[in-house]
Amino acid sequence: MGLTNGAKSELEALIHNIVHDLRSPLVTIESMVVLLRESASSRLDKDETSYLEHIESGARLMRDLLSDLTEYTLLAEKVDPIGAVDLRDVMDQLLVELAPEIARAKGDVRLDGDLPTVHADAAAVQTILRQLLENSLKFVRPGVAPAVSVSSRRQGGFYEIEVADEGIGIPEASRQRVFGIFTKLHPRAKYGGNGIGLALVKRAVESHGGQVRIEPREPAGTRVIFTLPA
Repeated sequence: MGLTNGAKSELEALIHNIVHDLRSPLVTIESMVVLLRESASSRLDKDETSYLEHIESGARLMRDLLSDLTEYTLLAEKVDPIGAVDLRDVMDQLLVELAPEIARAKGDVRLDGDLPTVHADAAAVQTILRQLLENSLKFVRPGVAPAVSVSSRRQGGFYEIEVADEGIGIPEASRQRVFGIFTKLHPRAKYGGNGIGLALVKRAVESHGGQVRIEPREPAGTRVIFTLPA
């Protein structure tokens, strides 16, 4: 049974408060690690340096989780389309931002045709496309460099945008479940992530009156298709 609207609101308020309360100790941990590195790095042995790296890694994961949770709760209320957003401009910005990640993966991101201008919240659109691009760069088949294409088509009063990749794909039985918050199909040690990305995508799309779905890409990979107001 799903949560009522009131229960969802209470849960989101609780998440917001927890995130707020965790930020301060997290900043303290990160600051202490920096000070320790600066004051004692030359005296640390190999094991102690490894322990410090584990602390840094854990703090980084926590910071990313808190950031995603904050973004998720901020999308709780329906947003009004507040202006024209050029998807090509958004993609150009993201390709610069993600350039190191794309280079490390030896990936290729292709924009098929002219991307449209939609009427939406610019930050939400950037969230949607960033999450989908990061997923396509992360969930790759062994020995296969990521290849991602972004395309669009007009559908009535909406534009349908598709982000397709040649990665590991998503089983049919899981294509709805992956949009749930904290849902992960693979161990963190194998692919990383916190299970919030696609939940963010779904919430951002639906806050604009759009829809999102997942379809297979042949012969391998995933197509994520979402709609935004034209």
